[in-house]
Amino acid sequence: DGDCFLLCSDGLWAYFKNEELGQILDTMAPRQAAEALIARARERAGGWGDNCSLAIIKVREVGSPAVAKTPSTPFPRLDLN
Repeated sequence: DGDCFLLCSDGLWAYFKNEELGQILDTMAPRQAAEALIARARERAGGWGDNCSLAIIKVREVGSPAVAKTPSTPFPRLDLN
């Protein structure tokens, strides 16, 4: 419980020290952390950065209040018409 995994391309991690990444991931929700990291990487790249891809996974104990309930359908249905 509490572990966090960041999977990302060099277009993101090249602009951060490990300690800074850890602090952001520890103090923010995954969505907020992703937005903050992308914004800072773009700013630091000064318009010359590489592509940026990332996924953040935070592990929580099953039944913990931080875990959202599973919806009745795992994926929303898309209307492509």
